[in-house]
Amino acid sequence: MPAKKLPVEFGEWRPDIALLDTKFASEVENVFAGANSYLPFPALAAFTGAPLVNAGNDSNTKIMLHFNGADASTVITDDNVGGSAHVWTAAGTAQLDTAQSQFGGSSLLLDGAGSWVTTPDHADFVFGAGDFTIDFWFNCNDVSGNLRNIAGQCNNLGNATSTSFRIWRLPSNKIEALISMAPIGTLSFACVSTSQFTDTINPGWHHLAFVRNGGSLKLFIDGMLENEISFFGADVINSTNALRIGALGEVTTDTWKGWIDEFRISVGIARWTGNFTPPTVASISAGGTPCGLYSARTLSGEWKIYAGTQTKLFTWGSGGWIDVSGGTYHVAPGDLWMFEQSGQKLVAVNINDNPQVIDIDSGTNFADLAGSPPRATNVKQIGDFLFLSGLADNVGYNRRSIVWSAINDITGWLPGTNLCDTQQMPDGGPVMGVAGGEIGYVLQDRAVRTMQFLPGDTSLIFSFSRVLDDRGCVSKYGFDTIGNVLYFVSEDGFYSMTGQQVTPIGQDKVNDWFLANSDVTRRNVIHCLAGVNKPRIAWVYHSGDAAPMYDRQIIFDWSNARWARATISAWVWGLLASTGLDLDTTGSEPGDALLDSTAPSLDSFGYVGGRPLIGAINPGGFLSALTGPNLPATMETAEVHLSPGMRSFVSDAYPLDDVRDDASGTVAAGTRERLQDAPVWETPVTIEITGSAALYSSARLHRFRRYIPGAMVWTHAQGVVIEAQQDGTVA
Repeated sequence: MPAKKLPVEFGEWRPDIALLDTKFASEVENVFAGANSYLPFPALAAFTGAPLVNAGNDSNTKIMLHFNGADASTVITDDNVGGSAHVWTAAGTAQLDTAQSQFGGSSLLLDGAGSWVTTPDHADFVFGAGDFTIDFWFNCNDVSGNLRNIAGQCNNLGNATSTSFRIWRLPSNKIEALISMAPIGTLSFACVSTSQFTDTINPGWHHLAFVRNGGSLKLFIDGMLENEISFFGADVINSTNALRIGALGEVTTDTWKGWIDEFRISVGIARWTGNFTPPTVASISAGGTPCGLYSARTLSGEWKIYAGTQTKLFTWGSGGWIDVSGGTYHVAPGDLWMFEQSGQKLVAVNINDNPQVIDIDSGTNFADLAGSPPRATNVKQIGDFLFLSGLADNVGYNRRSIVWSAINDITGWLPGTNLCDTQQMPDGGPVMGVAGGEIGYVLQDRAVRTMQFLPGDTSLIFSFSRVLDDRGCVSKYGFDTIGNVLYFVSEDGFYSMTGQQVTPIGQDKVNDWFLANSDVTRRNVIHCLAGVNKPRIAWVYHSGDAAPMYDRQIIFDWSNARWARATISAWVWGLLASTGLDLDTTGSEPGDALLDSTAPSLDSFGYVGGRPLIGAINPGGFLSALTGPNLPATMETAEVHLSPGMRSFVSDAYPLDDVRDDASGTVAAGTRERLQDAPVWETPVTIEITGSAALYSSARLHRFRRYIPGAMVWTHAQGVVIEAQQDGTVA
C-alpha cells in the first residue's frame, strides 16, 4: 500500500489516566500548555552581579572591613563571618571619608603622616601552609617616588622572622606584596607589579588581590595577573605583632597616603587563580540560604526588590544587595519569609521572629511591627485589615487562630480595639494561611473556610463559613488567589475554589503523578505562585530528599484547564517588576556587572506601570527572572494505530513546530504490539536538514516524542506529521 502522511498531535499531559489508545500523553517537560500546542519554558536569567549566597563574606573570611559610616568617624567595624569579632583602633588622623569610596558611600582616609587602623594579633590571621587571599581597593593620593606602606603584620623593624605578610608601594611606584616562610624564617617571597600608581599615574580606585594557590604566589591588580612566582617552604610565619592597614605592621614610617576600601583577608581559599573581573559590589554576609523574595511599589510607582535569608533581610540597590535587617533573624531551614505590602509599609514574617516592617519609600531598616502582634507564618492584606496566620503558640494565640489588625492601622493589635480581633477555628486543624480579596479564605490542614466582612458589626466583624470538610491545604505556602479564585494543594492533589464552589483541578490528570514524584517530607513547604501576566498558576516543590532547593514546577493553565511541568532549580521564587528589566551582560562600569551600564536601575521610573513576573534567586545566588534561553523541551503525542488491525511502517516524521533551526533536536518512536505491552522507545533520530527524521519503525501501535534542545528559538509545537504505510498484508 502507498505511504500516506498523517498529522499526529501532541497530547494533553494526563499521566494519571490509563493511556490505552487515548488522545493523551504520558510525558512533557519544560513546556507550558497552550490551547492547541505547547509553548517553550524559559530558563532563569540573572540580571545582577551580586549573589545572595556565599556573597564574598563567608566561612573563610577572617577580616572584612567595609569602612562604612559617617564622615570623619573613627569607628571601624569588622563584619567578617568566618572569624572573631576583632577590635580595630584608628591612629593619627585615620578616619572614614564620604568624599571617596568604592562601595558603601565611604572609605578609610589616610594622610600619609602616621595614620592607620590596627588590631592585635589573633589566631584568625594564621595562614599556615594553606591557600589565602588578601584583597582590597586602594586609591593613591601621593606623588611619584615615595615609599608608601599599605598593610602588613610584622614588628617595628619589618624583620622576615616577624613578618606574616607585607604590602606596599615601592619608590618605583610599583606595588610589592610578600610573605615570609617557615622554617626558613629569614627568606621572603615577593610579587612586584608591572603597573605604577601615583596621584597622576593610574589615579583613582584599583582592586588588589594577593593570592597563595598551592606553591604559587600571585599578585592581581584590577583583575589582571601582574606577577606570579613559585616558592618553597611550608608555613607562612605566624607573626605575633599587630596587623595594621595603612602601615606596614608595627613599622610606623611611610604610612599610606590615600584611601582604602573593602579590605578582606580570607584564609583557606584562593579566591582567584587567573584573570578575573574585580568585585562590582561589596562583599556581604548573606546570612544563610535565600528564603524570601518580593517586589514592593513606592508611592511614585517605582519597584523595590526585597529578599530574605535565614538571618537577614536585604533590598536591591544600584550597588548590589543592601542589608536592611533590623537584627538577627532565625528562619528555620526550609521555611520562607512571607511579605505583604500594606499601604506604603512592607511587612515580613516568619514563625520564629517578631513581624518586621519597613517604610518602602523612606525606610532604611526593618524593625519590629508596633503593637506587639504575634509571630506568624503568613501575612495578608484583605481590605482594610492586615491578617496574620499560622501563629506561634503563645499567650492568647495558637496554631488554630488568626488575628487581624485594627481597621486601617497595622500597628493596632489589641483585640476589641478599632475592630482588631482574633478568631479561633474550632475544628479543621492548624491554620495554614489566609488568602483572597473580595472573598476571603482561611486555609487549614483539614478544612477551608470563607470569610466575609460585616460592615457596621463591631461584635463579629467577620463571618466564617466552612466550605470544605476533611480536606485542606497541605502546605503553609501552597496557596494563592487570582481574582476571587483560590488555588491550593491538598493532601490528595490540586483544587480551585470560587466562593462555595470547589473544583478538583488535578483529579484524573496529575494528582497521582505529583504525589509519586515529590518529596513527601517537604510537602508542607510547597510554594504556590500566581502568574499575573499569563493565565497560569505554578507550584514549586522538591523532587526528592536529595534536592537542596526547589527544583521542580508543575503549572496549571486555568484558561484551558491543562497542565505542564518544568525542571528548573532555585533557592526561592517570588514576583519581580517586569517592565524594562535589562538582561544585557555587557555592562562594564563599576557596580554594573551583568547590567547594561546605560540601563536604569531596578527601582527607576522605567518600570512604572510594569506588571510583576515570576523571578527567583537561582542556584548561584543571583537575582533572576524567567527570561533566559528556552529550556530543552520534551513533548509526546497520543498513541495511534496507523493501520487498524495491522502493523504500520513509519519511514518519516516531520515536526509541526517553528524551531528556527530545522536540523535541531530529535524525534523518537515509542512502539508496542499489544495494548497490554509496555511501550518500547526506539533510538531518537536527529532532524535532518529537510526538517524531518527518518525513523524506520515498524509496529502495531506508535507514539512519538519530540525533543528540542535548550536555547533553541521557537514559539509553538503542535505535533508531528508521520509518513506511514501498512506493513504486511491481510491473509
